[in-house]
Amino acid sequence: MTDPIEAIALKLARKAKAWDDRITASDDDIAYYLAIEINFWGVVMISAAIGAVTGTLPGTIIAIFTLWISRFYTGGAHAPTLSACFVFSIFVITVCSSMDMPNILLQLINIINCGLLIWYNKRRLETGDQGRIYIGIIISANALFLSSVVGSVILVQLLTLQGGDTK
Repeated sequence: MTDPIEAIALKLARKAKAWDDRITASDDDIAYYLAIEINFWGVVMISAAIGAVTGTLPGTIIAIFTLWISRFYTGGAHAPTLSACFVFSIFVITVCSSMDMPNILLQLINIINCGLLIWYNKRRLETGDQGRIYIGIIISANALFLSSVVGSVILVQLLTLQGGDTK
């Protein structure tokens, strides 16, 4: 069964090539990049809509940016399909943006996040990969700002590193 996001992207790629004969890339190449964009912007728009309806839009925006930045710098396991990634990302953003936890629990999560970052990324840190340092700075700053959204999103993201593709 074809992934719905990939099927839409392939149809759009074929239409684009039919509209403009100057496009020389293959249908699959165009569809690949379109599918990634559809997935990303779909997650952003649907998450923002859910945040607006539930009254958690500021937390939702923070969750979107935190997931995007942490995913960019740490990598992690990929869902088997773009649709699964779509649903999982919206779920993480929606749940984490509505969380409010006591400061002691948040500090514990920050400590766990530091441990996971070091544990799963020892090899990358040894090679001088700066991205992991940026996430470490965000985790450290969160110890001061005490954002439940940032702490929980980074925790979920770091848990995807176990056995996953790290970039």
